Parts: sequence; C-alpha cells; structure tokens
Amino acid sequence: MRSLIPALAGLAIALPIACSLAYPVDPLSNGARAPEAGAAGGGGAAGCVADADCDDAKSCTKDACASGKCTHTPLTGDPCTGNDPCNDPTGTCNGFGDCATTPMPDTTTNCEVNVPCPSGYYLSALGCDPFCPTNNGVCDFCINDLYCKWACADTMTVCCASDCGKACPTGYHVVGDAVKSDQCAVCGMPQDAVTCSR
Repeated sequence: MRSLIPALAGLAIALPIACSLAYPVDPLSNGARAPEAGAAGGGGAAGCVADADCDDAKSCTKDACASGKCTHTPLTGDPCTGNDPCNDPTGTCNGFGDCATTPMPDTTTNCEVNVPCPSGYYLSALGCDPFCPTNNGVCDFCINDLYCKWACADTMTVCCASDCGKACPTGYHVVGDAVKSDQCAVCGMPQDAVTCSR
C-alpha cells in the first residue's frame, strides 16, 4: 500500500495540469474558460470601414458604411440594366432595390420590301395581304407581313417559308424536321415550321 500513495499523489497533480493545457483559463475570470479567437463574444468579425466594403452587387441600391455598419438604400427612378432575358435590358430602379424592365415588344415587318425580323427576334407567324388576288375567297399564299417575337424561351416554334435550316435566331439550333404548323398558317393553310432550342 505504501508504494501506491506516491503514485496516486502524482496522478492527482498531473490531471489539473493536463486540463489547464487543453482549456486555457483566464486568471481574472475565477476559473472560467477564456474565449477562443474569433468566437462570438471574443471580438468576432470586423465591421465595414469604407463604402466599398458594403457593395451588394445591386445597381438599384446605394451602399454606404455608417458607424461601422453597412446600409443599402433603395434607389428610385435611376436608370439600370435588368437581367430578365425576355425584357428590354434598359430599365428604371423601382424603389425596392430592383431594376424594373418591360417585355420586349412584338414587331411586324413587311415582306414586300424584303425586311426580315430584326436581330434577336424570330418569325412567329405570317400575315396574308387582304388585297391580293383570291381564289373563291381564299388567299393564294400572298404573304404580306412577318410577325416577329423576341427570342428568349428555351424552345419555340419558328415559321420557315423557305430555308428552314437557317430559321432559328442566334443562339438556337433546329430540333427535328420541318412540319406544317397552324401557327404559321397563311389564310388558314398551315405552312412549314421548325422547333428551335437553345
């Protein structure tokens, strides 16, 4: 029994030392564990210093650093650039931090002057000239107008009166073969159309 007493005494001394190495104790905190660097309550992350620190990547907010904190004030009426692919990119800040844009309008071109759909548009339908010669009241393929829509959907049906392989707008490709489509009808007679996809 005498040989065990010094060993137990040494173990009792070693345990507090080992614990104090694993968990540092603030000598002024009555034994409380000291906070780790960067932990909550131990300083944490620093606030902003300059306005540039507060950039939220939104064109319709005014970013500023005030007393070490970021503010993002919504702008109203300022010009901005939207990111909706179906809308005109030129917009106006709406006072809620967003850029308000409007859908791209449909357009019509007159094929008598050989004007195709504008860039970014596709041929969505064909118009029949009401004054062209008729056969028993049915228009004889007298195409007068091209109805064009802005290309923004993932897939779309595109009218193709002649070269259907080149009917898709830039950024799209033809899927499958041309088929007769009521969407592209001239005076009730379906014409060729292809499916275009991104």
